[in-house]
Amino acid sequence: MLQDTARQAIIVIVLTTLAIRFPYLIRNRMQRPLFLILVVFATSSIIIQYWFAAKVNHLTGVVKFSNLLQGLWGLVDITATLYFAVRITGFQPRWRYSRAAWITWALVTAAGMSTCFALTPPAMRFSSSAQLSPFTTYALIAAAYMVGTALTASWLLWRNLADVEGKVLRTALTMVMIGDAIMIPFMAIRTAERMTPIAPALSQIAVVLSTARFVLLPLGCVLVAVEPLHKAILYHYRQIRLYSFWRWLRNATPELALTSTKSRWRDIFGADSSWELLHRRVIEVRDSIFYLYDTQAFSGLLTQADDYAKTIPHAKHPELVTTACWLKVAHRAALMNAPKTHEVNGSEWLPRAAAADSTIHWETRYFLALYRMTRSQAVRTFADKIAPSANTRLTPSERTGSSRPQRPRARGSASRYDQVP
Repeated sequence: MLQDTARQAIIVIVLTTLAIRFPYLIRNRMQRPLFLILVVFATSSIIIQYWFAAKVNHLTGVVKFSNLLQGLWGLVDITATLYFAVRITGFQPRWRYSRAAWITWALVTAAGMSTCFALTPPAMRFSSSAQLSPFTTYALIAAAYMVGTALTASWLLWRNLADVEGKVLRTALTMVMIGDAIMIPFMAIRTAERMTPIAPALSQIAVVLSTARFVLLPLGCVLVAVEPLHKAILYHYRQIRLYSFWRWLRNATPELALTSTKSRWRDIFGADSSWELLHRRVIEVRDSIFYLYDTQAFSGLLTQADDYAKTIPHAKHPELVTTACWLKVAHRAALMNAPKTHEVNGSEWLPRAAAADSTIHWETRYFLALYRMTRSQAVRTFADKIAPSANTRLTPSERTGSSRPQRPRARGSASRYDQVP
């Protein structure tokens, strides 16, 4: 019962994946081996159904012809799996005729299986008997091809698994590799069963192995098929989450903008490449922070921010608090068109995302944490205390370059640094 339920579920999953990813799998040449193997699995899920077997036997009038059809289709199944493993690992055989030789081996095996099936009396087909018959040859030649192909596919995936990037893709290929490896003990049990009676427990193990392969291999290929879609959704999600921080920084550094700032609505429903947009957004966020650091930060501010971060109790990341504090003050200064400092400050005050070995994923997480920190009460308190004193470092006449005295600010009016954006 469990095996039938699992097989029905796999049918639905594979067919759904083919329907959703059909344009992409056909359009992308590198994805065609994956499309082929999914089609083979979808066909296999139909061929092994009891109603299909009964229909085939009824139409042909040949005893157990459906079993032969399943055996021949098994050759197609395992060959498609090997083709998929060869293409996804980029394996290049040293012998130029390896592909032709393998195809010839498959055709010879199929012809031998069909001939032995025809020569075997109907009562001895797919039965356990110690008596030698043409069906013994059928079992041996089928096992030789199936085991050889499964072993080769498993070996190719195993030797290249460490080079696969991404947990989802590595997990998917591991499932495919295990599914191929399962074919080896399965065929050993099935071949022994064709040649001599075996214990019922071994027959049950063979059924479990067959079900495990039928589940692992298609699911692994489905994961490979949906991995690009999963990445696109993930990149788009991270891009949307960075929008608020990017827009906050863009308002303070409009001179860095190469394109017009788009609305959140257009950002969510944009049709551009999600990876390119995320990469560009991370770069623009980083450039804006560095620009504010070079033009609005000064040594006194950085020192005070660092000292203030050390006073916050239970702060898990003091360096993040330091960065958020000076960034908040520098952001206010830039919004109010304060004169640029152009001080040469040490790199220890820069965000940790400046590390050479940082990745887009790591930087995205860091920037999101930094933005949350800039909106915290502790950072706002620091900015409210520091910004007014920073505002008086230069007089209004010094900022504008004019010697004409400026009108004093009305009593009780708020400093422009107190205007939290």
